[in-house]
Amino acid sequence: MTTNSSTLTQQVLVSAPRTRTGQPADSVRFDRWYTVLATLFLLGIYIDGWAHNNLAELIETFFTPWHAMLYGGFFITAGFLTIALARNLAAGHRLPASLPRGYFPALIGAAIFLFGGVFDLFWHTIFGFEADTEALLSPAHLILATGAFLIFTAPLRALWQRPVTEKESQWRNLWPALVAMTLFLSLLTFFTQYATPVRPGVLIETPMGSGEHWLENTSGIFNLLMPSLLVMGSLLFLLRRWQLPFGSITLIVGGNYLLMFLMTMDDSFVAPITLAAVVLATVIADLLYQWLQPTATNLMALRYFAFLVPFIMVGLYIAGLLLTHGLWWQIHMWGGVPFVCGIAGLFLSFLTHPPAIPTAQEAV
Repeated sequence: MTTNSSTLTQQVLVSAPRTRTGQPADSVRFDRWYTVLATLFLLGIYIDGWAHNNLAELIETFFTPWHAMLYGGFFITAGFLTIALARNLAAGHRLPASLPRGYFPALIGAAIFLFGGVFDLFWHTIFGFEADTEALLSPAHLILATGAFLIFTAPLRALWQRPVTEKESQWRNLWPALVAMTLFLSLLTFFTQYATPVRPGVLIETPMGSGEHWLENTSGIFNLLMPSLLVMGSLLFLLRRWQLPFGSITLIVGGNYLLMFLMTMDDSFVAPITLAAVVLATVIADLLYQWLQPTATNLMALRYFAFLVPFIMVGLYIAGLLLTHGLWWQIHMWGGVPFVCGIAGLFLSFLTHPPAIPTAQEAV
């Protein structure tokens, strides 16, 4: 009887999954598949945004084809994470370490987004549908944005934590992190549509009446300054960790502007020259990066880069409008705004890459 009991115990121990320490091994294949699915999720968000920007009068219910695309992209991405979670739990990994490094916060983000979706349904039922800027500041939508942030930035977190290698900065190894930053920047610009250059009407439509036009001036400045801060903050963050391959800036900034441009078609197509101007500026920024080689050990080049990128982008944007539609701004305004945007980028560089603090011996 004792022998049978001992044998049964051994069989149970052998068949039971052994608890594993640590997280599943990093996987480039996992990064790539996840990044592709997260991109589909973002496209669903922008398609829904397109509908709200261009077909707002037709949206009277939560259950629309555009919401179906948005949540379809979410469920595909969340499903991919859930399958990986289940497989790793079955293999013996504990829950907090059940996904590769950098991806468990995305699982939390999926739960937040799912809660936000249910909350959004009740919010619309109780308070109705938001209009214009209200939709960007709705508590329900901000919960969704929080979840999406954790989801989109997973490949960025994953690659950031890996050891530095010689081949790390090549396109085939780094592109999931670069696309993840594009998704993150696009999420930021999506929720700050009240300050975006893709709607140039505030600059090309002469305000009614006479006077200082303080509100119109402030709005125009903010529409150029805010995106400059978001763009340079994203690029400087990447420069703390990687040497970017050529084309990275065009992907991140140009790709983001293209998405915003297409989403706001009714407004952005008033001046299509802005798309060409911004894409040209991103190519110039890529060339500038290759020439200056800004790094944490080459701070002077980094300062030049941080100033010149927003200065060139806003400068070419304004030049494009001047050569086509014209601006109601006088030269005092359109000549100074690019410089202010450049200064904002320069100041950001001192936050991301501050000067070294001298030691006591160096100070003597």
